[in-house]
Amino acid sequence: MDHTPFWLGEDGIVYRAQGYQPVRISTHALERVLSDVDWAQIRALTYAEQGHAFYCLILPGRPAWCFDAATGLWHERGAEDGWAVSCSAVAPWGERLLGGDDGRLFVLDRDHHRDGTALVRREAISAPFHDGDRLMACSRLHADLKTDAPADAALSWSDDGGATWRAPSLRRAEGRRRVQWHALGSFRERAFRLAVTADCALSLYSAHIELEARTR
Repeated sequence: MDHTPFWLGEDGIVYRAQGYQPVRISTHALERVLSDVDWAQIRALTYAEQGHAFYCLILPGRPAWCFDAATGLWHERGAEDGWAVSCSAVAPWGERLLGGDDGRLFVLDRDHHRDGTALVRREAISAPFHDGDRLMACSRLHADLKTDAPADAALSWSDDGGATWRAPSLRRAEGRRRVQWHALGSFRERAFRLAVTADCALSLYSAHIELEARTR
């Protein structure tokens, strides 16, 4: 893939070759996940689409982790209990075929916005916001989206390092639109999670948050 080998090393680190040297591409978060799964059940597949080459590690009972060689970033893919793919192949006519664990055959199609029959849910989770031990307040958060059909945008947040998440606050988006939330309360540390469900193409252009320090 991307004219170079990718592999999971015996040390639990994912590498790609750069010339004759192995280069670590896995993150500490992925390496912690890999330490908790049975390596004998891990499968890998690769494919390229619109200038992006993907290396996907399919893990038992967990979402797959996919590396985008164009951006150098990882993302998770699939349901909480895993991405149920057992094999992949390229058909003679050029389509990427996936074999499901249940015996069904799928085609990777950018114009189909469902995982089988289920709507695809896209999630983006921020890094934690904090200012040492000072209290902070969030007055506004907005996200700029573009969708080809109505989409549901849900914002939730965690003040305990992701152990629990507040019930999501919903907004409706369609076309190119800014969705926003106001008066999101005070915290000492918080991560935000934006989830969008839509049966259409979706782009998240930007997100902006307004924070201020509280004296008490």
